[in-house]
Amino acid sequence: MDQETAAGSESALNVFLRELGLLELELTKASLVTKLSEDEINQYGHLEEKIQSQIDAAEKDIALLQEELANERLVRQRKEECEALASQVNTEVPRAVSEAAVAEVEAELQTLRDREQGVLGQLDLRRKQFQLLMHAVAELSQTLKQ
Repeated sequence: MDQETAAGSESALNVFLRELGLLELELTKASLVTKLSEDEINQYGHLEEKIQSQIDAAEKDIALLQEELANERLVRQRKEECEALASQVNTEVPRAVSEAAVAEVEAELQTLRDREQGVLGQLDLRRKQFQLLMHAVAELSQTLKQ
C-alpha cells in the first residue's frame, strides 16, 4: 500500500505539477494578453490624438478656404461689375468723336454769332438810313408846305 500510495501520491503530484504548470502558463498568457491590450489601448490613444490633430488641421484649412472663397467671390463680383461698366462705356460714342462734334458745334455757333453781328450792324445802318430818310421826307414836306 505504501507503494500504491506512493505511486498514487506521485501520480497526484505529477497531475498537480502539470495543473500548476498549466495554470502558470495560463497566467503568463493572461498577463501577456493584458500587456498587449494595454499596448493596443495606448496605440489607439495615440492614433486618436493624431486623428484629432488632423481633424483640427482640416477644420482650420476649411475655415481658411471658406474665407478665401468669400474673397474670391467678392473679387469675381467686382470684376463682373467692371466688365458691365466697360461694356456700357463701350456702347457710348468715343471721346474723340464727341470732342470733334463739340468743336464743330462751337465753330458753327461762332459763325452764327459773327453773322448775327453782321446782320445787327446792317440792321442798325438801315435803321439810321430810314431815320435819315424820314427826316429828309419831313423836311421836304415842310419845305413844300412853305
